[in-house]
Amino acid sequence: MFSVVIPAHNEEAVIAQSLKCLTEGAIPGEFEIVVSCNACKDRTADIARSFAGVTVIETDKPGKPNALTRADQFATAFPRIYLDADILMTTETARELARVLTEGNIHAAAPTLKVDVQGRSWLLKAYYAIWTRLPYCTQGMVGSGVYALSEQGRSRFGDFPDLLADDEFIRLLFVPVERMALPDHFFIVSAPTSFGELLKLRRRWERGNRQIKNAENKLLANDRRDYIPFIKELLFKPSLWLALLVYIYAICSSRLAAAWQLKFAKNPWEWSRDNTAREQMGKNAR
Repeated sequence: MFSVVIPAHNEEAVIAQSLKCLTEGAIPGEFEIVVSCNACKDRTADIARSFAGVTVIETDKPGKPNALTRADQFATAFPRIYLDADILMTTETARELARVLTEGNIHAAAPTLKVDVQGRSWLLKAYYAIWTRLPYCTQGMVGSGVYALSEQGRSRFGDFPDLLADDEFIRLLFVPVERMALPDHFFIVSAPTSFGELLKLRRRWERGNRQIKNAENKLLANDRRDYIPFIKELLFKPSLWLALLVYIYAICSSRLAAAWQLKFAKNPWEWSRDNTAREQMGKNAR
């Protein structure tokens, strides 16, 4: 027995596809699923309830941290998987996460990331060709849509903090030897449908990273990465050099924009997300 927690805000376009992927190979009662709807104004809750064995809770208070904390009050089992509603992950992968977290000294785990860039522009494909090769993605990544915690791992903090980057907060709670990315199991993230939407996402990530540095500075010591393999691959793959320029532009422009927002915006910590990827994911499911 283990638990899967899914925070959801207006996810009617994708929640059915996510739940179907998660439960297709499951044995009844094998694990529990808690869908935590926060300030939903669409059919997210009704769609989630249509799946057997899914517990749905609802609150009018918006915010992913609140949705996660409330879901933890209803979930009963460990290990516990926290899954974004727009992420595709199979039953077998969920089982493997639970197995890894009940053996040895791993307390935070995630599958390996795959980004769906089918039908996207060359600029988007170039950006993700670099980003998915970075140490953040290749060296024990935990986050970007799904992470799982052992009971001991979850005991390291109380309520989820009011941060934009909850996955980065979780990753930094653990030293590298305590966290693991499953090499043979994957989860799928749908890329934005335009480069402009990607830059909007990057601005949120940059603000989230700055917020982590301000609020959880003591955790940054756990952020150890080895860039040597990445640099070697770049040196011997000239085909990636132009893609690197695209990535550098995305990073620099989003950091400048995020710095401006943090200084002048009325609500610099406002949540933003890419709805175009969700719409595309919903279309692909039809």
